[in-house]
Amino acid sequence: MELVARLAGESHSDSPKCTCPVLAALVRATNDRLPSDHEREIYLRPLVPQLVRTVGGRGLRELRAYAACDFAVRRIAPLQLARAGQEEAARRLAGLPRIESPIGAALASAVLQSAARELRMIRWLTNRCEAQA
Repeated sequence: MELVARLAGESHSDSPKCTCPVLAALVRATNDRLPSDHEREIYLRPLVPQLVRTVGGRGLRELRAYAACDFAVRRIAPLQLARAGQEEAARRLAGLPRIESPIGAALASAVLQSAARELRMIRWLTNRCEAQA
């Protein structure tokens, strides 16, 4: 995001005024999770010019936020749950209706919380069984 600010002629910042705050937050989160500078160059560098002048009104920010939430809940979280052996929880999340409103976000939150409780219970049982073995 510092490169976006520089390209736009703004002062040094990871939250340039020329970029939608939702998009900036997504880029910062992705940047923080990528394991190497090489991957940052591959995945984020091409986005830099596209992020200039993306500020929109409240409605556009809300649409972008719901789209990001939807992608995380219905696409990314199910992949992670399936990797953890939680196929049923993964199917429940992937099968949720598209998240486009506060009601959809609340439903997704409830399903995510349920999945998190299930994972904690499984970890607890696994640890208990291993301790008794």
